[in-house]
Parts: sequence; structure tokens; C-alpha cells
Amino acid sequence: MIRSEAPAAVDVVHLDAFDPEENRVGHYSGNLPVTHSCASKLLPFAVNDQPGVWTIRVRDLLSGTSEVAKLQVEP
Repeated sequence: MIRSEAPAAVDVVHLDAFDPEENRVGHYSGNLPVTHSCASKLLPFAVNDQPGVWTIRVRDLLSGTSEVAKLQVEP
């Protein structure tokens, strides 16, 4: 779940997913509309995705603020 504190009625955040080698994975990245202060995105990892610690970075396009989360992907 992604939450935004922006005062706009509808906000947009950009999500970037990085594999354990810090390569941006485009098919998991993209813009998300934020309504009622939250958004969600399913990351359907494939069996051939690299196991390890993935980095998820979300940036609010209106305010420029960003947050980072780490996600452990098991084989």
C-alpha cells in the first residue's frame, strides 16, 4: 500500500523497482494514480526474477518527495 500526504484530490506517484544488482526493472515500474490518499500495485515476481533484496522507490510527482522500501525475494 502506498500513501500520499499531497493535498491534491488525485495525485500521481512513480514507482521504480530495482533488482538485487540495482538494475531498474521497467515492467515493474511506472506511474500510479493515488486516490483517497493511497494506491497499490501488484508485483507478480516471476520464477526467473533474481532472488535477493529488491529496492522499491516511490516518488510523489507533485511534491517530489520519495520513499524507499526493501523487499526480500526468495527463490
